[in-house]
Amino acid sequence: MYERSKSLEEIIKRRIERESAISFRDYMEICLYYPEKGYYTSQRKIFGMKGDYLTSPYITPLFGRIIAEQFIEIEGYLNKLHIVEAGAGEGIFAGQVLKRLEEKGVEADYTIVEPFENLKTVQENNLKDFKVEWI
Repeated sequence: MYERSKSLEEIIKRRIERESAISFRDYMEICLYYPEKGYYTSQRKIFGMKGDYLTSPYITPLFGRIIAEQFIEIEGYLNKLHIVEAGAGEGIFAGQVLKRLEEKGVEADYTIVEPFENLKTVQENNLKDFKVEWI
């Protein structure tokens, strides 16, 4: 972790030297999204029990199943269910929802909006048994 942080530190220093200053927005963009070194773009595990984020889908599949039941109820009013998830992490929630929909025989178009290739790769692996579109 130190090496990654150090190289980001150098990137930020060089940018400040070049431009005299850096906005907070640009600073955060570098820290979070710089290719292969940013928080969300590195290979570091940030989700789940050993990561920095522990959300409901990691604790129990019940969360995704309950939300899926709500989608099923909504689906009764629609011709077809279209679900869009932004920032799907590792795809755990999507997998729980899609599994429950499959168990109930409900078809849905599921789209994940994911700007990071490293997370998209993890999602594709975790959701390989389901029909998902990425944009």
